[in-house]
Amino acid sequence: MDIPTIIVILGAALLFVAISGGGIAFKEVSMPRISNVLRIILAPIGLVFIIFGIVLWMNPTVLTGAPLQENSAPSETATLQGAPIDTTSPETTPLNGAPVDTTSPVSAMCDEFDTRAGGWPSFGDQDNGEVGYAGGKFRIAYYTPGEGFDAAWSPDQYTDFTVETLFSVPVDTIGAGGGFTLRTIENRWYLVWVYPASKTYVFIKDMGSKFEYPVPLTRLDNVTPKEDGGRLYLQLKVVAIGSQFEIWAAAPGESYQQLAVVNDSSLEKGHLGPSAPRPTDIITSPAETLFEWICISEP
Repeated sequence: MDIPTIIVILGAALLFVAISGGGIAFKEVSMPRISNVLRIILAPIGLVFIIFGIVLWMNPTVLTGAPLQENSAPSETATLQGAPIDTTSPETTPLNGAPVDTTSPVSAMCDEFDTRAGGWPSFGDQDNGEVGYAGGKFRIAYYTPGEGFDAAWSPDQYTDFTVETLFSVPVDTIGAGGGFTLRTIENRWYLVWVYPASKTYVFIKDMGSKFEYPVPLTRLDNVTPKEDGGRLYLQLKVVAIGSQFEIWAAAPGESYQQLAVVNDSSLEKGHLGPSAPRPTDIITSPAETLFEWICISEP
């Protein structure tokens, strides 16, 4: 029985008692007569209950701001323009589109690189590699093969964070990759790179002297990059809380798959940003790693 019906029945009972004055008997149950003063009080109260119940019937939003639902279980999906969005699984995004995080209470800072407002640096040349904005993307390009990497650092420093990006590399360049520098401070940093063509990834720690490999080069068995226009697209996310780093990857528009969980407390805070290694072999010059967007949020 819904709430408006209960209210109307209660109001009718009060009004009936006020009119009859009590003195009602039914089998073994009887009601004594009530005073005229009490009848005068009960009559308007009963009428108010009846009217209020009828109003609730006609407009259920009076009390709750939303239609009343009986025995309704909490919903696990939200609906936007008629399409269900799963609010319990990791967010996904269509190709080239920045994600909308339906699970985090904190809004992410998302930069689609269509302006220079994000403050990412631009530098380099064709001999050493070029880093900077290019046609609504962030570009790291190499004209000659070799070793090392280039990266752009955020203006702000972060301790605990989630950083996410969608990047692409040429389909014909095996050594082309993309990812992040994390907690960069002076000449120390963490690096996460994924190589879409060879379907491998790596997690590197550099304390200023040499690369260490908490996660050596590892096969990316459960994620397949999406090929489009001669490029391979992949979505990458890292969640850093304290000394723990969760690494996730997905093809655009698909659910994230966890690649690894790394624990290392060498660096607690620092800059972060897009990064790409220099390929050891370049078939088509320049070899460009293009970042479509980057999103950073803090818990």
